[in-house]
Amino acid sequence: MASKRMNLVNEKAGEYLRATKTGSIPQSFIAALTANESDKNVDPNSTRHEPAVLAKLVAVCLGQRKSYNGVTAGMLWLSHDGKESPEKLSFRQLEHLQNAATSWGFTQIMGYHALRMGGSISELANPSRHYALTVKLLNECPANCKLKFGVDVDLSKDFEKMARWWNTGKPDGKTYHENYVPNILRRMTQWEQMDS
Repeated sequence: MASKRMNLVNEKAGEYLRATKTGSIPQSFIAALTANESDKNVDPNSTRHEPAVLAKLVAVCLGQRKSYNGVTAGMLWLSHDGKESPEKLSFRQLEHLQNAATSWGFTQIMGYHALRMGGSISELANPSRHYALTVKLLNECPANCKLKFGVDVDLSKDFEKMARWWNTGKPDGKTYHENYVPNILRRMTQWEQMDS
């Protein structure tokens, strides 16, 4: 029997999720990820600002860091035509950095990931585009884990590693919530039962 949260995922995100090409990643994993990452209302507009990430992105812009998780200053600085006031440009730039340091939508993708992948932060609030970016980001997991940690990850079956990587950036990372991985696995089964 599906939990209230999984029923909400189905009601609010199921249409978008089922329309997304997930490749070798089971749709049930992304549905469970949605349940874990979304707010209690499974709102596509939910956000969570990360002040520590903002500090790192500012350091990249100031040249104090070369990059942060693959994001360079060129990806963070806004272009301008010289017609707007310095004050307005400064306000827009600060807002842009704050948005880049915020996680968005059903699976809480960080704004800077959208920039790094050549998209825009506004795409993260569009459910159809959000799930396409979720799949794109998850597809980076095997190469990232192999290169950084020497760990093989199969997107069709290594769900614990994938969940830990999504939540912590490491395939063996300690998740903030101790039930994060068990919840993913349990919710995957619930989704599969709902879809059968």
